[in-house]
Amino acid sequence: VDEGWLGAGVRCVLAGLLGIALILGGEWLARRSAATETEGGMPDYTPSALAAGGVAALFGATYAATSMYQLLPPLVGFIGMAAAGALGMLLSLRRGPLVAVVGLVGAFATPALVATEDPSLPGLFAYLLVVVAAAMMVVRATAWGWLGWSATAAGAMWVVVGTAAGKGLDLWAPALFVPAAAACFLFML
Repeated sequence: VDEGWLGAGVRCVLAGLLGIALILGGEWLARRSAATETEGGMPDYTPSALAAGGVAALFGATYAATSMYQLLPPLVGFIGMAAAGALGMLLSLRRGPLVAVVGLVGAFATPALVATEDPSLPGLFAYLLVVVAAAMMVVRATAWGWLGWSATAAGAMWVVVGTAAGKGLDLWAPALFVPAAAACFLFML
């Protein structure tokens, strides 16, 4: 890096490949551990840690390519970071709560990390409603109540930020998000 042999694009691709390798390594290790597991043994958290690290690496690679090096347009970067968050939520069904935390934090942090020329408050809250719904589906499948409350608290923080930053007619978006998220919370539970 110091000598200039690895440019920004190569570093971002390598970080993405590292993320994929960590996730695949976690899956391989989980299968291997399941085949050799003995009764009364301690649970193996290594596959979960590898999956969480892989999701974080994918998120970081996309963030770097978008915000640090401007290799990706903001919309593509936003979609990539949101996909990393969604992957974390999906992987949490197999690998546990650590991966869910990384996915949830990434999904809620994505809008704050991508700067656009023309931000859309309705678009932001539509995205956040999808994130809340995904979190509630994971809660329904796993009974991790803390995940639902965390998603609700993060959504509430975005409502405060969106209300403070919103102007004019765009304020309908956070106002509509609150009952929609509450309905999603109640419906999924």
